Amino acid sequence: MNLNPELLELAAKMSFNARDLARVYADDRVQEARTFLQDRQTECMRVETDIKRALAVIEELRRLHEQVDAREEHVATRIEELKADILELMQVLGIDTEFHGRRTRLAAE
Repeated sequence: MNLNPELLELAAKMSFNARDLARVYADDRVQEARTFLQDRQTECMRVETDIKRALAVIEELRRLHEQVDAREEHVATRIEELKADILELMQVLGIDTEFHGRRTRLAAE
């Protein structure tokens, strides 16, 4: 059996290529790549969960802020009403609302 030298060279190259492919796609390397990608995927899912929690906290803080603003506005309105009521009552009772030439603090505000 006499093989052509070119065929022998081609067979040798194919053998080297097959060996190189076997090294690149070896089970341990493929598993290492798979594990790496799964770890990245797990990390992405963890970050997405953290983002959802953060968004929920932001929404809760927004609602609380709006509630506090509404309450503060209500309280400020009530204080002004009380000031007006006390000044009116003082006038009805004949109590002077001026002190040393100036209106009392209640009247000035």
